[in-house]
Amino acid sequence: MSKIRLLVVDAGDHGRSVVEAAELSGQFAVVGLLDDSLPAGDRVVGVTVLGPVVRMAHHWAGADQGIVAIGNNTVCEKLMQQVAAAGFKWAPVLHTRAIVSPMRCWVQALP
Repeated sequence: MSKIRLLVVDAGDHGRSVVEAAELSGQFAVVGLLDDSLPAGDRVVGVTVLGPVVRMAHHWAGADQGIVAIGNNTVCEKLMQQVAAAGFKWAPVLHTRAIVSPMRCWVQALP
């Protein structure tokens, strides 16, 4: 079975954690990171920075799914809405050691 090609938006601490979780799951192959603070070509946790977030649409062809891994909820929601409007599919990345209580878990659908 081939792995899902994953594009991660952010190369900061949260982005690095998402890369780790994605790779540990065995379901994803992280194809690149998008980040405004690092130059294209830099490598973070073994993954290449492809460029700034504003060039997101340019990199869809190389990925099957994506995830916005930005800790600022306002910025994250804005980017998720832009990507959803473009028809891109979101990746459900869950760390293999995560414990999610069914009593506390909820998902809010984007408008």
